[in-house]
Parts: sequence; C-alpha cells; structure tokens
Amino acid sequence: MIRLALLLALAGACAAFNSSCIGVGPSLSTSTISLTYEVGTEGGDDALRFTVVFQNGYWAGVGLRASPAGVKMTGLDTYVFDSASDGVDDYNPAGAASKPSVLDTQQDGMFESRQVNTPMTGMTTVVFVRKVSTGDANDFSFSLGDTINIAVATGSGTRTTWTLHSEKQQTDLNVTVCSTPPPTPVPTPIPTPLPTPAPTPIPTPSPSGFVPTCAEQPVTSSVSGISITYTVGTIGGADAIQFKVVFNTPTAMWAAVGLRDAGTVGGMIGLDIVAYDSAGGFDQYAISTNTVAPTPAPGTAIKDSFTSGTTTTVVYSRLMTTGDATEFDFTAGSTISIAYAIGTGSITTWTGHTAITRGTQNLTLVTCTPMPTPVPTPAPTPAPTPVPTPMPTPLPT
Repeated sequence: MIRLALLLALAGACAAFNSSCIGVGPSLSTSTISLTYEVGTEGGDDALRFTVVFQNGYWAGVGLRASPAGVKMTGLDTYVFDSASDGVDDYNPAGAASKPSVLDTQQDGMFESRQVNTPMTGMTTVVFVRKVSTGDANDFSFSLGDTINIAVATGSGTRTTWTLHSEKQQTDLNVTVCSTPPPTPVPTPIPTPLPTPAPTPIPTPSPSGFVPTCAEQPVTSSVSGISITYTVGTIGGADAIQFKVVFNTPTAMWAAVGLRDAGTVGGMIGLDIVAYDSAGGFDQYAISTNTVAPTPAPGTAIKDSFTSGTTTTVVYSRLMTTGDATEFDFTAGSTISIAYAIGTGSITTWTGHTAITRGTQNLTLVTCTPMPTPVPTPAPTPAPTPVPTPMPTPLPT
C-alpha cells in the first residue's frame, strides 16, 4: 500500500460547494477503483469534493485519518457508498482487525451524484463532499495545510452488506495550493470600428501534409466512450492514413490505438501504438514484443489537431510504409488488426485496463483514386443576329 498526504488550500466562502482547484499528486487507484478530489468550500467552510470511479454491482469506500497511518483500518473515518443507490454512509472509526460497523449519529458525507455506466460501460461514478472540520467528535477533523492519510477500497455487494475486500490502497498526496483569482477588471468601452471586408481565407495545410483521397470511414468500436474513424490519402505523394479518435473525458483520461498484422494474438504483441490524453499528450511507441506496455520511441505519426472538453478529439496521420523497424508497415487495401483502449490518467501514467475498456478487430482498408478534375464544357457560340435589309427609296414620279 502507498500513503497519501493532503496539503490543503484555502478557498472562498459560498452557500454550496465552490471548487477552488483540482487536487494534484500521485495516482490513487487500482484496476477497479480510482479517486480524484477538489479543494473548495461548502457553506463557507473549507471542504473536499471526492469523485470515485468503481465497478457496477460493487460498493466503494473512502477513509480519512491522521498520518502516519495506523495498522490496517485503525482510526479510519470511513464513508461508504455503492452503484445501486444514492447516498453516503458515515461510519465511526473502528479497531485494526474489524471493519467500521457503527453509523455515526451525525452524517457528514454530503452525497452529490451517482452515475452508472460513467465514464464508460461497466463503471459507476459517485461524487460526495466532506468538510475538513465537521465539529463532530466521532469524525477525523483537520485543518488546511495538515498532512492526513487517505484510503480507498471496493468489493462486491452494497453499502449495507460490505465485507472483506482485497482491492484497497492508501497514499500520501500534496494538494495544490489554490491561488485567489485577481478581481475581474471592468472593461473600457472601445469604439466600434467600421466593418472591414474580411479577406478570403487561404486554406492552411495540416501539420502532417495529409491529403485525403477517400471518404472518411468508421471503425466499429466495441468499447463505450471511444469512437474511431480513418481516412486514406497521401503525404508527399506516398500512401498514408489519418485517424480521428474521439473519447469521453469527464476527468483526466488517456486513449490509445495500435496497428499490427491481422490475426496476431497475445496481449500487446506486435502492436505499433500511438497514445494521447485529454491534456494534449501525444506519444508513439516501438512495436511491442510481449504482453506488457511498450517503450516510447519517436515515429512518423504526426498530430494534426486536438480539442478537449467533456470529450477529447485527436486527429493524427502517418505513412502506411515508413521503412522504420520500430513501426508496423502495411499497404493500401490490406487487412490489418486494429486495437484500441481507454482509461483514467495520462500517457505518462497509463496502466492496465480491463476487458471492458479495450477492444480489437480486423480492418480492411478502403482503396480509391482521386476523382479527375473535370474539363469545363465550352459554352456554345451564339449564332450572329442577321442585319435587316433596308427597304429601297422609291424614285420620284
């Protein structure tokens, strides 16, 4: 187990939870649960808002106590919830050898939301708030700047039937100090200038120089929360491919797409992987020779564009045949294997992912040739208009 210390930051007062900053520090997660937090205020008092992601059909818990940590669950002020019902149960601390079993008379876990199948199918997200000092003698209270210990755990069942568990972790975390934003300046009115006709924009080529020759094609993803399309084209006259990957980012997330020979099996063997995250990270990796994470290696993939919000969109291009031994080469019209995955964190911390957050399939690339530039049909020359013949002037009688 790892330990976690919180260096808390001051936040402004407000009637409901008002976030001042996102907590920054070491990852607190296992393969089935992850925790992030925000520093802010609740009703004018300093508070933390926790966001916990765990499996559907499970309970999860967050415990707070003084640092250094005691043995097992000694002194943990515990908050338990599940994927099946709204609410958070606040338990009094118990001894090391037993789980907390007595509900606190004063319930200080303030439930905010529960979303099933979020951020992806099979996972639940619960958000709750807890003041740093509750005024309850049965709670572990602390102040801004204190070092505390935090633990997470999860198991099958509900918050009323929770039992022994093997998925658990604790760690020390230094929370970013939230700076007070400067006052918003009052803008000085600027005279409205007369409109100037906008010049006709000149198209800007993508950073990779990719030129499409075929229409955009979908990749049928078996993973909720990620969609992929590809376009066949050229870079510098050579065959190339461009991928557009869109993935949900309710919190910091990473995604990855890998290519290899069709029919290859065995974890990550043979995958030429490009990974990216919701913060703009973008890395390419050498072809993997085993089932574990590959090694970063510069490649020919180039990021063409990036946008991030509740969803993140990454567009990147690469040559089909690179001549680089660390990359997978293929040809237009061939059938290749494409693999994809998504998870919480970033490309510098991306770790294992479960079967519900990864997928793979064979993909036969489309082929096409650019449409020829049409030759304009000349307009027919109009027939000349005849000049009327003048009538002869009669001779005088």
